[in-house]
Amino acid sequence: VHLARQTDNDPGLEEELLTLFDRQSASILAQLSGEGLPVRQRADAAHMLRGSALAIGAGAVARAALALETALERTGAGAAELGALAQAIGQARAAIVRLRG
Repeated sequence: VHLARQTDNDPGLEEELLTLFDRQSASILAQLSGEGLPVRQRADAAHMLRGSALAIGAGAVARAALALETALERTGAGAAELGALAQAIGQARAAIVRLRG
């Protein structure tokens, strides 16, 4: 419902946004899971993912991304939060597949 409102019920635009989110979330998760990325860049990536998730109505991903961003900014670490984010992304991507039927 959220995405339909955001796109003014345009199914083509909905599909485009879901495709972008699907790709972006997988890419950002891979970046966040890799080693060597500075903490600030990891926090920025989590922040960007949060914005994308909010735009399509993926609230669980947005909350998990915020938790990771906050943990990284406070402690420089966030293994548990990254795990929760990975789970939320997996669920969101599975929901996208179901929507596509």
